Amino acid sequence: MEKVFLCTHNISGLMRKLKSVQGSRSSPVCQLKDALREQESELEKLTTQIHVVREQTEEAQKMQKRLNDEDSAS
Repeated sequence: MEKVFLCTHNISGLMRKLKSVQGSRSSPVCQLKDALREQESELEKLTTQIHVVREQTEEAQKMQKRLNDEDSAS
């Protein structure tokens, strides 16, 4: 009977240790996932901004060409 108690006690101790390790592991994993989501969000914002800037640059180049063409025609 005492062996069963010791075995059960050891299993309980191991379960507590396992839960502790899992808990301490899950926190950094969650932090990494949150950081990754933030970076993905920032990347999406930057990609959108780059797209807008490219469109604005193309429009400015077209306007400059029109102005240069008008100056040449005058």
